Amino acid sequence: MVIPMDARVVIKKPSREEMSSGGIILPDSIDEGKQTEQGIVEAVGPGSRNMNDGQHMPMDIKIGDKIIFTKFSAVEISHNGEDLFVVMERDIIAKIEELMPLSRFGKRHERTFGKKKEEWDGDFRKPPKPNSYYTTIKGQCRWCGTMIVKEDGTINERRSWHEDCATEYMIIYHSKEQRAHLRKRDGGKCNHCGVVGKRWDADHVRPLVEQKFVKAKDLDWSYYGLDNLQTLCKKCHRKKTTSEVHLKKKRNTKYKRTKKWQ
Repeated sequence: MVIPMDARVVIKKPSREEMSSGGIILPDSIDEGKQTEQGIVEAVGPGSRNMNDGQHMPMDIKIGDKIIFTKFSAVEISHNGEDLFVVMERDIIAKIEELMPLSRFGKRHERTFGKKKEEWDGDFRKPPKPNSYYTTIKGQCRWCGTMIVKEDGTINERRSWHEDCATEYMIIYHSKEQRAHLRKRDGGKCNHCGVVGKRWDADHVRPLVEQKFVKAKDLDWSYYGLDNLQTLCKKCHRKKTTSEVHLKKKRNTKYKRTKKWQ
């Protein structure tokens, strides 16, 4: 390991191969006219000394930063078969930071697709996904966790969902899929008044508010299936929602008293 002294930084040049439009790999010697170079910081010195008290002043660069430095001020060395550069802190021009993508509201957010949430936030409308959803095993269903077998008895490594499991997943987590299945089953007919119309709502027979403040391991998954869904017109849906307000208040009051999950 190369340990720099004072306000010096050890930089590793990232391996890159530039290719022309005809497919010819261009060597680095062609790019001699370039005055700057990019690299990744491998080691950082203690910093320059303060003239007053003789203490080292901390540096703004840390290990792992991607920086741009002047090419001709760097000292090139070789260590364990790797080409390294040693430059002074004052010769570093800029530091490259990769910004997170912008959301539609103009705020930067972190991509969390495919990452498992360690703790469930208690949103009873979107229950937590099973552990098998985050599997990396080829041929294993991401919903039920069993292997997908072909007709000849071999494992189908190209698929990661059973057809029934994929349908169940879409019904639980996607409202458009819920409405599509309800439209196919009920045809837009209200289960209370029997009126058939174009404007209707998908309603849960047993309200989901009953699953509020329930631990993830104690969730009743029958609340989220297609059997617990019904078609209601706007008027009947409004009446049913109004009649269930006391359940929501009761659950919220009980949670505030206990200050913990049931």
